[in-house]
Amino acid sequence: MFSFHETTQRRICRWAFVAFAIVPTLLALGTIIYVHRPWREADWQQTLSRQLHVRAEIGRVSNPRPGITRLADVRLADLRTGQPLCAISELRASWHGGELSLRCDELQVHAAQFSALATTLSTCTASAELPVFKLQADLAKIVGPQGQMFVLAKLQLRTDADDSRSLRWQLRAETVEQEANPLKLSVEQLSDEPQTVRCVLNSQAARIPGWLMADVLPSVGQSESASFSGMLQLDSTVHQLICTVSGRFENIPLEQWSDAGNNRHLQGVATIALEHARWKNDRLEQAHGNLVVQGGQASNLLLEEFVKRLYCRPAPGLANRRGSLPHANQTFDELACRFHLTREGIAITGTCKSCADGTLGCLLAIDGQPMLLEPQYKYLPVAHLVQIFSAPTAYWLPASEEAHAMADTLPLPSVRPVKQKEVASRSVSDGGSSK
Repeated sequence: MFSFHETTQRRICRWAFVAFAIVPTLLALGTIIYVHRPWREADWQQTLSRQLHVRAEIGRVSNPRPGITRLADVRLADLRTGQPLCAISELRASWHGGELSLRCDELQVHAAQFSALATTLSTCTASAELPVFKLQADLAKIVGPQGQMFVLAKLQLRTDADDSRSLRWQLRAETVEQEANPLKLSVEQLSDEPQTVRCVLNSQAARIPGWLMADVLPSVGQSESASFSGMLQLDSTVHQLICTVSGRFENIPLEQWSDAGNNRHLQGVATIALEHARWKNDRLEQAHGNLVVQGGQASNLLLEEFVKRLYCRPAPGLANRRGSLPHANQTFDELACRFHLTREGIAITGTCKSCADGTLGCLLAIDGQPMLLEPQYKYLPVAHLVQIFSAPTAYWLPASEEAHAMADTLPLPSVRPVKQKEVASRSVSDGGSSK
């Protein structure tokens, strides 16, 4: 039988000892030293900052067992302003089949930094450095600017890449108060438009608080009780932001639309069924839907403005109810209308259903009787809305901060020719007579 020389046998034993004993030991020691290196928190912070384009802070990094990394006290902030974006008490990371799996018990996001968060997501979506990952959180808390709290459960955030290596974000969560009603959010870069990032929010099965939409709908975001359920789509480019909304807004207090200082009071809780609305940057381009207020109060001065500015037709009993107290309030049964707002103006159609005699075109009903009927013109200039809910003035647009803020969000008037009496107009010299 063939046998190695004694010297060769010794060499083989030496190399086998090195290969199967010393090398694995050195690798194990090197791995242990690398995993427990003192500067590993700084390494993770640099990695997160580079891949997510944020400022990252990590309190502690540990490896409870092989293949699992635990990050404690993770805080992400905006890269430019340093404002907080997200906070996670403990994040567990592991790899499964080439996908990074992240899991945490609680995730906290600040709603005041939604704009910065959207910019960060847009940058990450177009980046090829971020790996495909899946994030699961038992609870996700969204903190409002006034300390409000909106809690989501069973949050799942997943990313996947298309052929162009562009990431697509998909989020699904359940509201704590409405279990089994999912809230869905997707963010992706459109392949045919490389500079456009599309964000779609689907809350048709769940209601979200109105203050979450303060950046998109400021008038709704000012209310603590308002809620929204429906669809919202944002198309963001370098130069513009286009938003389309359809859905239902509930519990909107009308007091925020009226100025208490000019005695034009409007009290009640409104429900708006918005069929379609479109914003471009900060200006509303069009809106179609229905407004319903079941019970409330309106001052006599405000009712006079509806007649004077919107050309609503008063019912015979309205003058008797106003009497000699112009600052008094009238309690109404229902205020309901269908609105159509475009560059041509605003069209209002009365849709009250509480009139005992079934009067068509009723805008305001009191004690079962119609008090205000829909305007006699098809379209009205949107500036008339500003004049109604602002301080009285003889000018076309009141010189107040509130009036200009409202006017800046409404559609710009169209320059196309309009038919006779299709748009109402008023003369300053005649003190309000129509022509």
